Order: sequence, then C-alpha cells, then structure tokens
Amino acid sequence: DGIPRNPAQAEMLSESLDVKALFNLTCGDFDKLVNRLQRRALRENRLDDANLSVIRQRLQTYENETRPVMDYYGPDLVHTVDSTQTPVNVLRDILRHIAKLELA
Repeated sequence: DGIPRNPAQAEMLSESLDVKALFNLTCGDFDKLVNRLQRRALRENRLDDANLSVIRQRLQTYENETRPVMDYYGPDLVHTVDSTQTPVNVLRDILRHIAKLELA
C-alpha cells in the first residue's frame, strides 16, 4: 500500500522523494493470499473485498499498474521479503534490509 502506485506517479514524485528501498512482499501460495485478503476484508468491514472475483481483479490491477514501479526503481532498490512467514519474521527481514541501508 502507499505511493507511488504506478510508474507515472513515481516519475512525478522523483523530485520530492529520495527512495532508498522498496520492499516487495511476496506470497507464492495463491490460496493463502486469498485467505489473507478475505480475512482482512472481514476485519476491516470491506465485505466486497472478500469476493474472489474482486480479489482476482485487485491482483490483476497490481500486476498491470503497480508491479512496474519496481522496474522503474530498478533491482538495486527492490528487496524481496517472503510474506508467508509470521508477521514478526516479515518485520525482522525488513528491519535487516533497513539496517544494511543505514550501514552503507
């Protein structure tokens, strides 16, 4: 979540943002991803987001519009983190990447 959501926004923000890193949270298990999104929809009372066709459309929108942001910034700034881990381990991995950035 957040900005930029597409390469055009990244270009517009290039003079305002000094991007140091992007975190690509991956989930290779489609069923697990759907389950998480449906639970979030219930927790946040966004019941339309619990619908499988809505989830598929959101994922397609991400692939078409948002994923290219990683190409815009390039592989040196993109850090992939396995989101199927426990939340504390996802946070640990992100913090490890941040610590490396601060040391550089």
